[in-house]
Amino acid sequence: SDVCSSDLPTLSHDMKVLIEAGIVNDRREGKNTFYSLNQDRLAAFKNTLHEITTSKANCICHSGERR
Repeated sequence: SDVCSSDLPTLSHDMKVLIEAGIVNDRREGKNTFYSLNQDRLAAFKNTLHEITTSKANCICHSGERR
């Protein structure tokens, strides 16, 4: 059984969406295309995720807690 069971047109479409979103970079060498994660975009996403999931002192989630 193949690890990746998507057919080529579906995979091509998915990669195109990721490239257009700036999440994935593509590099063409002859007939081959090499893909890599956009490290800057990944770092920005990580920072945003950290920002929205980190508890803040004045957060509404603390309104019922005793201090």
